[in-house]
Amino acid sequence: MTLARFVANSNRRPGIGDVMARLWALIVLGRRSTMGHRVCVYGRPIIDSAGELVIGSRTQIFARQARTELVVEASATLSIGEQCLVMDGATIAATELVEIGDRVLIGRGVSIIDNGYHELAVGRRLERPASQRVRIGNDVWIGTRAMVLPGATIGDGSVVGAGAVVVDEVPPGVVVGGVPATVLKAVPLE
Repeated sequence: MTLARFVANSNRRPGIGDVMARLWALIVLGRRSTMGHRVCVYGRPIIDSAGELVIGSRTQIFARQARTELVVEASATLSIGEQCLVMDGATIAATELVEIGDRVLIGRGVSIIDNGYHELAVGRRLERPASQRVRIGNDVWIGTRAMVLPGATIGDGSVVGAGAVVVDEVPPGVVVGGVPATVLKAVPLE
């Protein structure tokens, strides 16, 4: 589904496919999460939730062409806001806190993690480092195969370019790209 089609269809009357996607969301996410109304799941995502998984109203999760993974460890929280779009092959993993705002578009193959899972020191690589919270503001667009790493914060209205690696703070209303992600320009006003 393209972004334009998603926006155009967000307020239309539901069809049979939408009803089935909502029922499937209840089956796949029902006991493992707290969901708002009209959450849709398309395909077969991998849901591994021992902590708190919160999904806002009218959020859509796609896992048809590649499996989308939502992982929440015990005593961790993964919160996805309202009217979000999570595309095929995305991986979102919380060991402490990953907080995603409203109307966030997450492209195909995006990774959002709050822990690197391995220490860098040679003799300690089997040890897990401390988690660093990840916060993504409202109206953010994260492009295909981008990575949002532990400790990153993305301000409201920003755009993360395809393939970018966010390791630090992204201010509100900017476009970032590259490895590591740097500010390229301001988001154009309407």
